[in-house]
Amino acid sequence: MATEAAPPLAGILDLEVEILADILQFIVLESPWSVPAVRRVNKHFRDVIALVQDRQVDLTWSDQHGHFVRKKHYRFNSGKRNDSSVSSPTYNATWKNNDVLQQVRLLTIAPFETPPTQPTQNMTTELVDILKTAKNIKTLKWLPSSIPSDEVIKALSVHHPTAQLRVNRMARCYHTDSDVQKARLLNLEDSLASSTTLSMLGIKGHADYHAYGIQRVCSVSHINYPKIIASAPSLKTVSIIDCRFSLPNNMADDAYLNKITQRSKTIRHLTLEMWPLSAETLDFWNRFVDLSYLETLKHTRGYVSASYFPRAAQLLTGLRHFSLNMRAVADVGGAEAEAARLFVESCSPLTTLSLWSWIGIVSLDAIMRQHGPTLTALHLHEREEIWPVRSRKVLSLDDIRLIRTSCPNLKSFTFDLRRQSSQPKIEEYRQILEEIRDMNLEHLEIYLDSGLLYLSIPVQDQVDDDLDQNDEDEDEDEDGDEDEEDGADSEKQILLVNHCGGAYTQTGLTSRRIPKELELQAPPGMELLEEETMMHPPSAADDICEFAGDVWKFVFAARHSGPRLLDMKFGEWERVTMPRLYQVNFQERQKDVRTWVRARPHERDDLQGQCFAQLKCCQGKHWKCWTTTS
Repeated sequence: MATEAAPPLAGILDLEVEILADILQFIVLESPWSVPAVRRVNKHFRDVIALVQDRQVDLTWSDQHGHFVRKKHYRFNSGKRNDSSVSSPTYNATWKNNDVLQQVRLLTIAPFETPPTQPTQNMTTELVDILKTAKNIKTLKWLPSSIPSDEVIKALSVHHPTAQLRVNRMARCYHTDSDVQKARLLNLEDSLASSTTLSMLGIKGHADYHAYGIQRVCSVSHINYPKIIASAPSLKTVSIIDCRFSLPNNMADDAYLNKITQRSKTIRHLTLEMWPLSAETLDFWNRFVDLSYLETLKHTRGYVSASYFPRAAQLLTGLRHFSLNMRAVADVGGAEAEAARLFVESCSPLTTLSLWSWIGIVSLDAIMRQHGPTLTALHLHEREEIWPVRSRKVLSLDDIRLIRTSCPNLKSFTFDLRRQSSQPKIEEYRQILEEIRDMNLEHLEIYLDSGLLYLSIPVQDQVDDDLDQNDEDEDEDEDGDEDEEDGADSEKQILLVNHCGGAYTQTGLTSRRIPKELELQAPPGMELLEEETMMHPPSAADDICEFAGDVWKFVFAARHSGPRLLDMKFGEWERVTMPRLYQVNFQERQKDVRTWVRARPHERDDLQGQCFAQLKCCQGKHWKCWTTTS
């Protein structure tokens, strides 16, 4: 008969206050100076906390209070799962005093409660006053979608000349017919273009069908973003997000763009999202940014043209970090695939390479020959799709071994695993994980499918068959016990499993083959494997937790230093929403089944070889924390 494992020993953090008091009372009898020493240490730490707790201050404008309020950092409870959505964070309305303003180093302006088209005069006046009073701000992070006012930009430059201004996701469009407003916008444009503090600029587009890709960049009633990008003397990072429009043929003759006579040589990191991957796109940006100085280029979610890669090889001569999504919008043809292969084989050796949807387009052998010795980060991922139904290829054991032997400096690695069963077990991937363990990684990221394809194909017939079998068995389970839920109608059986990923239980669902009528596709030139014809339901949350903990211990537990971070994602976590799926008879929409587990070494000395982990679902609204055990 198996014996139960002994419970783990309690640590000091597990003891109640009263027990600690009894322990200290006993110590005082033997050593009277112990309590004064503890009191002194405690006071010292309280003084240290008082000095550092205000180094980072997050502010947002409150319509209720009529001034900026301080956002309190939400602290997760490390206990049981929170089944409700995370509530809105609380705010401190009386935060502002000289002590706080003397200590703040990182000042963040969070999105407004009710975003205006531009900062109001009251907002500007108070923020300028804060910048004047603060002693030594190192970074001002601007998160609202509107553009910071001219007064704020100048106040930061005057009172904190060495600070960095980071503008994230600027998305507001300034339509106006007023000459006064036009003059104001031109003044704001000049302020940003000449700002010595602007170090990061993020631009988020919107559906403006007169746009050139950056919110009508050439319209008088809009900010001329290329001018800012080309002129800002300290700008190092630029991100252009959600610009969905092709470049017009007559852009070279545009009067507003032709006024820009210089190119930035300070920009090192450029992100282009939803711009065509074409030579025209590179030539357009090369007019404003000297691309030979770029160290990082992330180009995703755009149509791929064969002209992109030879032009990239000519312009991106200093590239060290490259990220590309090869099949984000449409399938890549043979000409594009050949051009991509030639680029990978001929470009300068990279330090970081990230390729999404790349199998069948770029050769792993070519990547390893050209870049293996210099790579410190390699991210390879095939997206989970439900239409068209496509074979999701993953790296084989030989591929993983090739990466291990070709990349001696690799510290961060992303790859995909195919679920062999409805609930993944570490035994199914032991050989691959042994190769991963020998890589001596600092960060490992693993993607598995979330079961979207399974949920997208009707399961009514399967459930009805199960119910008929249950009726014949007179409502008995395999162990002979009666189950009051057996015999429910098929609709109820389906709805029982309509949970989000953090609470999934797989009730009534089993793995099955993909129907032949769906015509499962394989990438060009590749055969369809037997295991690729199987569909598995979303993994149960408890099994995900167990599997993630086992993987972390298998790969990292024997080591005692380094980050040893594991990210395990079931589904495409980077997508804002899950594809729209419904339950039987379209009566209920399927909840988000994607999950993300992050595991790291436990901080306690008595838990060496164990990890602290957190599972998130619904884009972080639900969560669950736990610690692995021996």
